[in-house]
Amino acid sequence: MKIGKHKISRKAISPVIAVLLMIAIAVAAAILVYTWSMGLVGSLQGTGGQQTREQIVLEAYDARDTSDTIT
Repeated sequence: MKIGKHKISRKAISPVIAVLLMIAIAVAAAILVYTWSMGLVGSLQGTGGQQTREQIVLEAYDARDTSDTIT
């Protein structure tokens, strides 16, 4: 391209380097999403499981008693 007396040269990167850059960006994004999701899942599992265990505690049950009470 020539504008006035100055010649502007336009060079692009090679297609191979462009593909490698796109792959590197995609891999980095996947690692970030994986790390974020594993942290989120870990925090949800840590709190939810403990609360469920505390709610389902049965201290004793006497099957011989006919009044059907749970003690």
